[in-house]
Parts: sequence; C-alpha cells; structure tokens
Amino acid sequence: LLELAQARVVESKTNKPEHYAKIGVNTPDSPDSTSFLINASSAQDKLISLIVGKKRSNSQPGTPQYFVREVDSSTALLVQAGLELNADPRQWMDTEIVDIAAERVRSVTIGKNKTKPIVVSKQQPDENFYSLANIPEGFTAASRSVVSSFGALLLGVRFDNVLTAKKIEGENPRTTSMLETFDGLRATIEQFDYEDSLVTRFRFTYDPELVAPADTEPEGQADSENPSPELDTEPSVQSNIEELNRRVQRWVYVLPDYKSRLLAKTFDEMIKVEESETSGDDDQDTPE
Repeated sequence: LLELAQARVVESKTNKPEHYAKIGVNTPDSPDSTSFLINASSAQDKLISLIVGKKRSNSQPGTPQYFVREVDSSTALLVQAGLELNADPRQWMDTEIVDIAAERVRSVTIGKNKTKPIVVSKQQPDENFYSLANIPEGFTAASRSVVSSFGALLLGVRFDNVLTAKKIEGENPRTTSMLETFDGLRATIEQFDYEDSLVTRFRFTYDPELVAPADTEPEGQADSENPSPELDTEPSVQSNIEELNRRVQRWVYVLPDYKSRLLAKTFDEMIKVEESETSGDDDQDTPE
C-alpha cells in the first residue's frame, strides 16, 4: 500500500482499448490476460481500483516501472513503483503452524484410534534413530530412515489452506495421532474429512511425566564431543504451549501433501518379512 501511495506517474500511454493487451492493462477476466486488479478501500469509501499490467522490460534495478490503468479510466499510465504483488493469499500470511525440532521428540503415535497404530520412540534425546514398537515375530522394520522420519512430523509445519474450526464441530476424526517430547509437550493431531479435503486440527498440552530426567553424570565425565540436545525448561515449554494453542484453537488446516502422507501411513507399510539367516555349510552337518 505504501508503494501504491508513493507511485510516480512517468508518462501517459495509450487510451485505445485495442492496445491494452499489448501492455497488459486489459481487465483480468479478459482472455489470456496477465494483469491483476488492486482494490483499496477505507472504512467509508473505495479509494482506487487499479489494473496492474506488464512490467516495463527496461526498468532499472531498484526503480521498477509498470503499466497501469484505473478501472474507470480509458488512459493507461506508466508508473514507477514496486508493484510486485502476488494474488496467492498464502503469500500475504504467516503460514507456519508449529515447528518442533526432531531432537525434542520422544515418541510419535500415528493412528492412535486405529487397531494397529504406528508407534515410534527413542529413549534419549541424543539418539539418532527411532524404534518401531509392536513388530510381530518374523518381521522387521521395512526402513529405519522412514521410521525415524516421524520425529520430524511437526518440524516446520505450514498450511496450504485454513478454515474455521466450526466447520468440523461435532464431527469424529478420521484419525488421531500424537507426538510427545522430552520436555513435556504433547501434541494431539486429528484429521477430519471436510467436503473434498482432509483437514487437520492441532491441540497442545503439558505433561510433567514426559520430562526427561536431568543429566546426573558427574562433572567432567559428560561426553563433550556429543553433548545431549538442550531441552526447554518447564516455564518456557508451558509458554510455548499457550502460544501454540492461541494460534491454532480456532482453525483447522489443509496440510502439504508430504505431511499428510506421513499421517496416512499404516503399520503394515512399516514392516517387512525378516530374512532368515542360513548357514552356508548346513549340508556338511548331515550324516551319511
């Protein structure tokens, strides 16, 4: 808006409609139009409706020039202003929902309300890999890297779309998942079917029982080369939880595909038949 207010008219251009398309100031709903419309209003009045066309190709760096035309005017103008605007609403919003580093994560349960949920966990914050629980006899984890990828489930989570939580009031979730950290945070992640989309609701609570005990190694005996990740203190975790709940409590989100795919994983996808170990000289033990 400041750029628009400070725009400087360089010169008047055509007032012939047949030339509008050449500089991009035909209306946005015209066939093959590349223009976009800016409407600026005060509480009482519409201030301006401006069609922004093409950027002048020989604009100098730092002094961009655009062809524009007011909707109610037949005359196109060349103006100097930074009008690099994006019509995608996500580019105007902070789309981050939550960002929990994998190092903080103690366990993740996918499909908590399913018959065979996926449960991955690790015992210490400085461990690099997670273990898959409840693997039946004769099977093993299909991929250690996939198992451990669940630790980053809530790392840098952003939304593709957002809706009011009233849209799913009274509905039962399709799936419920949970993430718990070593410093006491518990995230509940519920997914709901809504029209043609899958929307996700987040809730955050604090549980002191999850807090990892303090390192009790005597001074000087700690592994200086591989220090354990620093965990937040209880007050900062609770403050973080309050802030997260303020951010998410009124909303449900459409997540990017790569996050939705993690939440849609099934237990059977996570395991494979264990390869039997056979000795190369078994036949030599057979009596004649």
